Amino acid sequence: MITEINLHEQLLVIEFRREIEIFISTRAARRIMAADRERLVAAANEIDAAGKQGNLEKYLREVFNANQLIAKAAGNPFAARSISPLHAMSRRFYYKYESDLQNLEAMGKLHAERARAVARQDEKKALAHATALMDQIEGYTRKIFERGIGLV
Repeated sequence: MITEINLHEQLLVIEFRREIEIFISTRAARRIMAADRERLVAAANEIDAAGKQGNLEKYLREVFNANQLIAKAAGNPFAARSISPLHAMSRRFYYKYESDLQNLEAMGKLHAERARAVARQDEKKALAHATALMDQIEGYTRKIFERGIGLV
């Protein structure tokens, strides 16, 4: 049985996810191995394509793959285990609200750019792209939250 999405809790998820996402992204850029870099670039390309095509299921699947690669590449199993349920909650939230948001292509670009920065082992860009990604995720989550409580 799938529980109903609690919008306030989703904001708390994003608050915590931001910190772990930044940690994982920068560590992965520092530590990623060659074989994983190639797989991550391929996932980034698939994310971009799915976003442009408006294919939500493919997009979510490829973001899941990229997130797993990045978490593994960070080399910290505690961080990887911590972020996994946050990613799952965020995927479920996005799946429910994407049709309202209509931002699949833009979000695909943000996810893909973060993945590419990690693959290039560019810690500064990985940090910048992870921050930009989380800013957008927080922004649309707040928008849905505010609408849910009648502010918008």
